[in-house]
Amino acid sequence: MRKFVVFVSCMLIWTATSAKTPDGKTPSEETICDPVKSAHPGLYGLCVAYCEARDIGDEFVPAHGNPKRLERFAAHQQNLLDRYDAIRRPEDPPMPCIKQDTCPCWDDEQTSATYWSAKTSAQSCTRRDSPGLKLHELFTAVRQSDPEYATIRTFGYDHAGSQVNYCVHVDAGNGTSMGAQINETEFIMCATEVDTTCEMLGL
Repeated sequence: MRKFVVFVSCMLIWTATSAKTPDGKTPSEETICDPVKSAHPGLYGLCVAYCEARDIGDEFVPAHGNPKRLERFAAHQQNLLDRYDAIRRPEDPPMPCIKQDTCPCWDDEQTSATYWSAKTSAQSCTRRDSPGLKLHELFTAVRQSDPEYATIRTFGYDHAGSQVNYCVHVDAGNGTSMGAQINETEFIMCATEVDTTCEMLGL
């Protein structure tokens, strides 16, 4: 338990000081949780903690990351969301940083031709739907430390008989990143957006 608390504490400190959402700001800077400031007591703090926990970089959600590490962090995210939903009244808003009817890890900008055409590096796409691993990604073919590196990626793998899914967006050039565990419906949505963008780019 002590190791888990230390892990979560380090993650929250990292996200609070370093991680950025796709518009380049942490949730506390972009006031994404302002709609719940006047809502039921406790919701605002849970909102900030949850939204910052979602703003995790590629360092913590690699394409084939350590499953145990991903599961611990995903469990922390889910615990925050469950606590939020448990005290939310009917008149209070749902979690502000969970986008509806779109992949939660990127915005329309990251699936636009304008965004990717501005990248001078070659781009590649990967589509894999094997029983043990599903992977749909679009990325610039350079090292992750290169300012040109960018990716939108969704992947899932089988763990103890259950499918675990994630989505990731990273843009090294402007220092933005987003990662989250997603359900099957969101996985299909994210994979479709990646595939559609790849087809639009002729990849």
